[in-house]
Amino acid sequence: MTLNEILARLDRKKQHLDSLRPLPPDSLNSFREWLRVEMTYASNAMEGNRLTRQETGLVLEGAVDQ
Repeated sequence: MTLNEILARLDRKKQHLDSLRPLPPDSLNSFREWLRVEMTYASNAMEGNRLTRQETGLVLEGAVDQ
């Protein structure tokens, strides 16, 4: 895939996202929660933490017994 094809694909995806705005509150909250878990997982993984994404989510929810 060429750079121009990649950029065109990104433009189409951005236009589609823009057409959905404003996002419904439930969708926005789900995205924020996903992003919180994903960014925490990625950051911890870079530091050597071996928790899975699912385990990271459970820790963030406070569902893991200590």
